[in-house]
Amino acid sequence: MRAPTAAAALLAAALLAPAQAGAASASPIQASCFAASRDCRIHVDPFTIAVAPGQRLQSFQLQVGGLPVYDYRTDASNPPAGPYAPTLPKPGFAARCEQTYVVKLVGRDSGDPSPLELGQTAPVTCPAPEPAPGAAALAAAGTLAVLKGSRRGSGRRKLRASR
Repeated sequence: MRAPTAAAALLAAALLAPAQAGAASASPIQASCFAASRDCRIHVDPFTIAVAPGQRLQSFQLQVGGLPVYDYRTDASNPPAGPYAPTLPKPGFAARCEQTYVVKLVGRDSGDPSPLELGQTAPVTCPAPEPAPGAAALAAAGTLAVLKGSRRGSGRRKLRASR
């Protein structure tokens, strides 16, 4: 068996080493899209940002389709250290129905020279919008109410006629 060359050893070390030692990282980013009453919404599942040892979280951003939808900045005097699991303020971020998006998490701790991409989803496609209650739906609801009322009345008439 041949001994590995110096170039092969360097290549193996580069492939096995983390991309940036001491950089912030995050748990997997999961998202889905659902139809709301008038539009679609992208929901992001809870995630955790791992701050590098000895560092403090500076900021993070959720981006949908390359645009920021949530921008978080920490307290300047006491930023979080260690794992941080944010509580997002909304159950979903506005999106266009029948469009496909990629959700990215970009963040930075005090040891990072610039923001890093901490994770991203596979493409998420929003469904067709929910149909708005139109004239046909309102008419159907009215017809149902009339039928229910007429059934009640016809039963009373039959009961009275049999007396």
